[in-house]
Amino acid sequence: MKDFMLAYLKQTSFFILTALFFLNSAATDTLAQANTAGNDDSLLDLLFTIKGIKVDETARTASLARSAAIKKAEDEAFETLLVKLTQPSDRDKIPELPHSEKQALMRGIEIVSEQSSPRRYIATYNIAFEASYVSDFFAQYEVPHVLSPGKGLLVLHGHERGLASYLWEYDEKIENAQKSVDWINRIRSYQFPFGSVSDRLDVTIDTVREFDIERGLMLAKKYDQASVLMIYSRFEPLGNKHPELVYKYYLTDGAQEVQGIIFNDNHPEKPNNQADDPEVSLLARMYKEILETIDSGWREQLLVDTSTGGTIKALVPTLGIEQFSDVEKRLSELSIIKNRFIRSVELPLSKIEFEYAGREEQLVLALSYQGLILETYGDTWLLRRTEDQLEYEVNDTSHENSDDTVSNPDNSDFIINENDP
Repeated sequence: MKDFMLAYLKQTSFFILTALFFLNSAATDTLAQANTAGNDDSLLDLLFTIKGIKVDETARTASLARSAAIKKAEDEAFETLLVKLTQPSDRDKIPELPHSEKQALMRGIEIVSEQSSPRRYIATYNIAFEASYVSDFFAQYEVPHVLSPGKGLLVLHGHERGLASYLWEYDEKIENAQKSVDWINRIRSYQFPFGSVSDRLDVTIDTVREFDIERGLMLAKKYDQASVLMIYSRFEPLGNKHPELVYKYYLTDGAQEVQGIIFNDNHPEKPNNQADDPEVSLLARMYKEILETIDSGWREQLLVDTSTGGTIKALVPTLGIEQFSDVEKRLSELSIIKNRFIRSVELPLSKIEFEYAGREEQLVLALSYQGLILETYGDTWLLRRTEDQLEYEVNDTSHENSDDTVSNPDNSDFIINENDP
């Protein structure tokens, strides 16, 4: 790749100058769009969007019911966002806000579904918040918060009740418990397998009960997930007077195994049908405890105090317009990065500078979730995509007198192999 690149530089200089012109244009366009909504599917948008808010309001007229429903949904979305992005110990710093100030942090409302009658309004909303406004709001009250999502994972839950066991089999109690839990508005994304024939052959209830991590990770890989959450639970009716749920779970990316027991406290959180079934209530509480424990652990790693930060000047391996623009796009999706400046666009190394909030190790972690690697390179920084492999040839004298050598800042040679995904 190095020989090809250098030959390309020598023999097609006119084309390179033309390409660099368009590369600068593309990079400028990307920079200009950095603070816009842009891609609805971006990780940053997902982090600052609260989904699936259900409302059901009745009033004298449908319009009044709709107005009340929207206000209720916006208030709930704000509270859910606080829980999602901040730790419990920091939430007391935030005062009660009037509804207008909560609205000022929002970017838009998506109506997923709605039904209306002369006096009743039922709807489901997705509410998106503007990341920069929210970050400034938290900074005002010195509240550290999450600015990058955690990694996704596959969920495998095996459950036993008496002589019956459930993993791939349908069970109404498990389904009702899962439906009562918010799996979406989390720092990490949780995915359940489809339960195809091959899934059932790969993983059994014994796989989950015994925490066969190798088989669990093999299934996770089929779903493009690098981690798996294995949950095993057993319902103990104990004469239906004091039922309990014994459970344990294993999270592969932290090599974390946890055991617990949930007792029926006869005080269900919501007065709905699940209150009549203690097993459903216990399962729902188990899910919530596990998810909150995982989220809290990741919040500890990802919390950013926006009152701290710094500036990074980095080299970016550049073999083409698409490569550099892709790096810029990934940077634009990170709220931890405040401002970006393109200092030069050149083949094979461009220069970029950006300001960031938080600690340096948090920046490196957040970049890794975007598929970017920030590493030292001589006396400067190198920012590259994970799929762009760099092979270092330190102190290789075989190229000393060769015109095909490109030297890095510490007199090492490098080869850039671009492996587009």
